[in-house]
Amino acid sequence: MIDEVLLKAPKNLDALKLKGHTHFLDRNIFDSDEAYISYIKNGGATDYEVMEWLGLVYCEWKAWADAKVVFLKCVNERPSFNGWLNLAIACLWKNDKNECEDALMQAI
Repeated sequence: MIDEVLLKAPKNLDALKLKGHTHFLDRNIFDSDEAYISYIKNGGATDYEVMEWLGLVYCEWKAWADAKVVFLKCVNERPSFNGWLNLAIACLWKNDKNECEDALMQAI
């Protein structure tokens, strides 16, 4: 159904977001990444919920540097507990312990 909507309207932000979420929940990380990036490129760049999901995709790939960049953008634009916590996790895996500690302090 989502693919049918996207065939008719390939820039439909709601459909792209939903496609990203369904693929993520199905553990289809590649297609999830593709849908989230399409969503962001087509006008959803200020949707920090989707940005956080994209960061989680990078975490699944163990692309900690990319996840850190995404989560840092999220917390700089719209601070949230989840954003700070996810940033701390990405920093910890990158072995940036001081940044991890700073992010955890911001989370609380």
